Amino acid sequence: VVRLSDFKSSEYRDLKGGDKYEPHESSALLGWRGASRYYDPKYTPAFKLELEAIKKVRNEFGFKNLQV
Repeated sequence: VVRLSDFKSSEYRDLKGGDKYEPHESSALLGWRGASRYYDPKYTPAFKLELEAIKKVRNEFGFKNLQV
């Protein structure tokens, strides 16, 4: 099972150091998460890294059952 970076900002904030980077939102479900994070230019390098990791697992390690 793979979970992409669709965490709510409150979930990221709970990680070590997350409070330095994540905004406090009144409704995390409506905030900066999922697709809104993916298409933000500040997040592009991290999203590309995520995609490269999935590509590596499928193509180099041979786990073809991993799908997005």
